[in-house]
Amino acid sequence: MTRLFGDRLRALRRARGWQLKELAVAADLSPSLLSRIERGVAAPDAAIIARLAAQLDATCEDELLLLAGQLPAALQAIVQAHPAESARLLREHFHGRPVAQPRPAVFVPAELVRALADWAVRSPADTVLDPCCGDGALLAGAGARLLALGASAVALGRQLYGYDADPEACARSAQALQRLGVAIPLGLRARDFLGVDPRARLPFERSAPPAASALVSVIGHGARALGAAARARARRVAAEAGIELPESAPPWAALIVHAASFVQPGGRLAVLVPATILHAHYAANVRSYLTQLFSSVTVVNFERPLAGLGEMVVVLADTTGTPGVHSLRLAAGAAPVFAAESGAIQVAEAPPLRWSGASLPTPGWVLLRSLQRAGVLRRLGSVADVGAGIVTGANRFFVLDAATAERVNPEFVRPMLAGPAAADGLIVRREDWEARRQAGAGCFLLAIPAGAELDAATRTYLAEGERQGLPARATCRRRPLWYALPRPAQPAALLPYLCPRLPRMLVNEAEVTHVNALHSVQPRPGITVAAVASGFLSTASLLGCELLGRHYGNGVLKLEPAEVENLLVPDPAQLAAGDSADLLRAADGLWRSGRQSGAVALVDQQFFGEKLGAEAVADLRRCYEAERDHRRSQRVGGRRSNQGRQEVARPNGE
Repeated sequence: MTRLFGDRLRALRRARGWQLKELAVAADLSPSLLSRIERGVAAPDAAIIARLAAQLDATCEDELLLLAGQLPAALQAIVQAHPAESARLLREHFHGRPVAQPRPAVFVPAELVRALADWAVRSPADTVLDPCCGDGALLAGAGARLLALGASAVALGRQLYGYDADPEACARSAQALQRLGVAIPLGLRARDFLGVDPRARLPFERSAPPAASALVSVIGHGARALGAAARARARRVAAEAGIELPESAPPWAALIVHAASFVQPGGRLAVLVPATILHAHYAANVRSYLTQLFSSVTVVNFERPLAGLGEMVVVLADTTGTPGVHSLRLAAGAAPVFAAESGAIQVAEAPPLRWSGASLPTPGWVLLRSLQRAGVLRRLGSVADVGAGIVTGANRFFVLDAATAERVNPEFVRPMLAGPAAADGLIVRREDWEARRQAGAGCFLLAIPAGAELDAATRTYLAEGERQGLPARATCRRRPLWYALPRPAQPAALLPYLCPRLPRMLVNEAEVTHVNALHSVQPRPGITVAAVASGFLSTASLLGCELLGRHYGNGVLKLEPAEVENLLVPDPAQLAAGDSADLLRAADGLWRSGRQSGAVALVDQQFFGEKLGAEAVADLRRCYEAERDHRRSQRVGGRRSNQGRQEVARPNGE
């Protein structure tokens, strides 16, 4: 039954547009544990099931409990003896819902279908391709658009082309086209589009005379196979188009590359894709490829996630449009209308790097740059070095509570801060750490030097890790000795990696080390950590975090070291050492008393009060609040979780 539970949990997660890591963060689980549960190699208890159901759908808890085998002993024996029949009965009991949905149906709102088709299809002679047609909604929308422009129903059979690896999906697409009057949809193929040879892509030959054609599709997580073989095959397909994708790239990235190469000169591409295309490192070459193929690219963001789809964006690419990359944000509840460059803002910087945040000239971006030119703000990287924390590969083994730390040689343990939740303010004091230790939390790091001589007690503890299979884990096996971590640092300040609410920099008065739930911050010579940390709390810095950070599901903000160093922060030279220390202490006191907004206002007054004036600071605050509220509105399935937590620690270091 464990496998049935995992299959059903995966189907529920995908149907709501969640990525595995997003659900793990929301349910306070490690991604590795959730992955093992979905693969059927780990059995969840009732408490874990309750947390998962609370995030997905409270009404599914009973179903998940049944699938997990939480039944009376007599019934459990029957279920184990007859698993297939039990699965059928469970499907019937829960209103015919399938236990597993390898390719959950994707439902695109009708008004969005019309907007995509109206933008992409502009001539009754256009030829349309959908590389993963699903239920045929977009193909039918394109067909309706062609009919409205004057095409005949007979001609549609040779103008609409759709591919899907699922034969049932192709059958649904055929039915959708037949309702338009297309008796024989010749262009439908029940096959994986990644396997279509570009050299046999009639009628999409590049050697043909220039003619408009259109590609419309939803290329999302439903098209993303997670197996290593699928990823390798997808990378080979992208390589044939001259695009190198890293191993971390999901197959949908290759599908976009492959599909885009089928668009004729003069044609257009309109696709709904995962929002990670805007900023993910693995998608950098995809962004570059699209800007090479198409002179004009418009990215459309949604104020709220699309129901059942999660965080998606529309990419509109045109070979004949206004050159550049453009940005358009669609307000919640507004009817999508994608007129050429309607409401779009052109990007002034090199677009292949990122298509979000500070790569797009939003009002906040323009304001920050003007303050930088005026000498009010500086790059954080010019005043401090930011680095990643240690990746242990197994935090449950390497992060120790006080009782476990006593089992090994005390020379091999270091006081540590496991995550931002362990700090109540802006300063990590020794008493903060001591309170965590006494509460039994993980507050020591097992840090054994590579050449250290091991005593019997430490060898006994390491043997437990070997029985758990840790030496074979990817992170551990890359080290010369699986248990020997890099030398732990005690940085001047720490910065959370994931922040669902307000980012903050933590001054490390307790002199603790850290793992990769926190970044290290080390001020450059002559600059005080108090000035850097207090300046990081300014509205300008927080606005930069919203623009440069990456948005996860549930409104979580992800900060990477390279991006943090590009933040614009108040010049720390504005404050004397004593003044910055006093400011930090005052802001820390406000934060600990629950007045976070008061701490931000105090920092703004100290750094900007005389230089900018109240109106300019108010402009900064309005820009910040708009970006912050947009990020917090990104709640998959319309649910907000972790409301009472200030930050989410990176789980397990895996």
